[in-house]
Amino acid sequence: MEDSGTDPVDDAIALSKLLSDQIAISKQLVTIQGWDDKQLAGALQQLIAGTVGPVQGTALDPIVKDTYPTLVYLMGIFGWIAIWEIIAGIQLFATANLGLFGSGGHWFIFLLPPQTVALTTLFWNAYVSWKHAKQAKYQTELGVIELVEKNAGLFLVGSSAIFVFASFAIRDLRLPVSFSGFIIYETLSLIFLSFVLLLHWIPDPDKPLDLARLRHFKSVPFTYAVSFFLAALMTVTTAALPGIGV
Repeated sequence: MEDSGTDPVDDAIALSKLLSDQIAISKQLVTIQGWDDKQLAGALQQLIAGTVGPVQGTALDPIVKDTYPTLVYLMGIFGWIAIWEIIAGIQLFATANLGLFGSGGHWFIFLLPPQTVALTTLFWNAYVSWKHAKQAKYQTELGVIELVEKNAGLFLVGSSAIFVFASFAIRDLRLPVSFSGFIIYETLSLIFLSFVLLLHWIPDPDKPLDLARLRHFKSVPFTYAVSFFLAALMTVTTAALPGIGV
């Protein structure tokens, strides 16, 4: 058998490079198929002008991790803790028992649902936004934020209905519920829910990152609203439980 005179190691390196180039080209073709008309026109103009660098604002640019969502969720965690410290101070220094930590001494049962939902949601979103920082397309982000706002609107209607129903139920069933605590938590829930429904700024259609940041900004008050709604319900739940005299 005639020796080709080439080094098998060099051949293997060349073959590996060729295969990796093919994979890279395939990924770039998939990326190009997702470009909008503006990105495609910009790329063609740079090719005609003889520019070999990547088009500014396309997926070929180096990915820069956006720390904004993580900071938003971390600030949301600190804000949640600060709010409950204020609530504890009000309950401690109030001249009358406002029932802000449930009834019958069930303060742990009262705190468990709202604290678990709020802190777990905020911590998880902070982790995901830091670990998997990937920019989505504008239409994708638009669909997600519309879903958040739609859920917030449905939650507003449902929360208001339960608020009215619970008000009559507390009166008719004559449960030993501190009505002031129920009112305070329901009011806080509706206040934070209004921040989700409001338009805080108009995102740039050419920058899906702006829309993603608006979605993260709305997620924090929505989490607050759901958690305070749970706190309002827990004032009724703990009132229905036997007192433990704590």
